[in-house]
Amino acid sequence: MPSKALRYAGSVDTNVLPPELSFYDNWLDEAYSEYYPLIELEYGSECDLPTVFIKYGLYRDEFAMENLTWTITDPDIAQIVDNKVVAMNVGETTIKASYVENGMQITAVDRIVVTTKSLTSDSIKITYDNSLTYNGKNQIPEITITNGNKTLVKDVDYKFSSDNVISKQAGSYHYYLQGLGNYTGYADIAYEIAPLDISKVDITCDKSVVYSGLISIPSYSLNLNGTSVSETDYTVTAYNSKVGDNATFTLKGRNNLTGSTTITYSILPCEITDKNATVVSP
Repeated sequence: MPSKALRYAGSVDTNVLPPELSFYDNWLDEAYSEYYPLIELEYGSECDLPTVFIKYGLYRDEFAMENLTWTITDPDIAQIVDNKVVAMNVGETTIKASYVENGMQITAVDRIVVTTKSLTSDSIKITYDNSLTYNGKNQIPEITITNGNKTLVKDVDYKFSSDNVISKQAGSYHYYLQGLGNYTGYADIAYEIAPLDISKVDITCDKSVVYSGLISIPSYSLNLNGTSVSETDYTVTAYNSKVGDNATFTLKGRNNLTGSTTITYSILPCEITDKNATVVSP
């Protein structure tokens, strides 16, 4: 690891103590700096440029920032923008402050560490529709995740914790997002699939049924998005058994469906034939 305050290179008068630069205002912090980075930033955050001190032996004084030249070794990890250190990507690099005195460069070098940002951080905004409606298909809400002005990309910055998220029936669901790359941690996505009103289902029904002496209803079918609706999602109620034009039966939603709808049909007279006639002896 490079020294925190490097003496300038070149010929030195041993009778004169050469100046040094340091990012620390006392020797104790300078000693511990071997174990800790000067700057530790969360991805996407920023901080002011560090203060620099000039040392002449035991004497230290704050150095004029406008006289310094700043360099960051790996600009993919961090950059200096408007006198601030900006974390660009997770990783480690070094920052160098230097100035020239009497034709000799005097330099201070230290580490910058950029750490991952949690998906639960206050600056992370996760938006999605947490109320869906049953449609007979597997569905999960569309999610938008932003970190300031940056929109996170699925499978680059985050992924679903499970490769097979199944939420098809009406009910409550949740799954987790897992951070990738510059992001870490998990975010819980909770949402509801509400039952669909049965009136929005495609219902086809014959217009009539032949009188049988019993409660009879015409043939019917329920379809949603090209798929037959399960009989477990509705009940049928009918009371009419007499011939007439105002017979009705009611379909009432349950489970994945809600609400009810009433269908009107006709009960036609039964034609007497040899097959259905019964001879009664006098």
